[in-house]
Amino acid sequence: MKDTSLLHRGWAMTAGFALLCLLVAPLRMSAQEAGLPRLTLHIGFTRSSIRNVNVNDATAAFRIFAQTVARQRGYQLDTDAQLFEDSAACEAEIKKGAINMAILDTWDYLGMDMQPVMEPLFVPSEEGKVFRNYLLLTHRGSGLTVLADLRDKDLLVLEGRGGNLSRAWLASLLQANHLGAEETFFRKLQPAAKPAAAVLPVFFGTKPACLVDRAAFQIMSELNPQVGSNLVIMAVSEPYLVDIACLSRSGWPFEKARQDTLQVIAELHL
Repeated sequence: MKDTSLLHRGWAMTAGFALLCLLVAPLRMSAQEAGLPRLTLHIGFTRSSIRNVNVNDATAAFRIFAQTVARQRGYQLDTDAQLFEDSAACEAEIKKGAINMAILDTWDYLGMDMQPVMEPLFVPSEEGKVFRNYLLLTHRGSGLTVLADLRDKDLLVLEGRGGNLSRAWLASLLQANHLGAEETFFRKLQPAAKPAAAVLPVFFGTKPACLVDRAAFQIMSELNPQVGSNLVIMAVSEPYLVDIACLSRSGWPFEKARQDTLQVIAELHL
């Protein structure tokens, strides 16, 4: 029986498809391959699903991978990758039947109404984990102990995959503690592109607190054990699912193309 549970599917990758270039290499097309039937796979990414990743690198890596796999299965494949700055534009193209595969930030996905035309099938698995926790961190010697202590202070926010979820969790945390909106509670929310840019200013005492995911904090703690010793967790989120890969239910050149795509992504970790 086909398992359609999101939690039982995964692709072992990070940052969209940026690491696919490590899995495959371009193959020279032979004269025999040039006669294979040709089809086009239309892929849509939302900006938040590949944040802090070079878009050209990610799409090029996926293009090489898809073309190589297609040849093994008896046809040529062209890839048409579109990057959407907002989820509404992506949703509109999906509903028009212009996209076969979509890589979406979960927060974007939840705001879309596309179940009749697009099926959620895969989630990323990193080190065997499909969920992510977010942490609110401060320095052990800062004197800040509860969330209310951060009023009118700066907060560093790690931007990256799942950044929309971390901000949504922060907003709900403030609401649950009757502290108002983040725009009025904090003096400034400062984005940080890398874990070090979020964590180290708090470690050195130049910033009072930061919002990061647990994996980023663990990496920084492994690089410098004093980070793990001197930073304390003020609040921790529930585990969240960050990204979802969806395939269109129809609109494929032929059914074999859809089934091959399903099989390849399901076996990508191998």
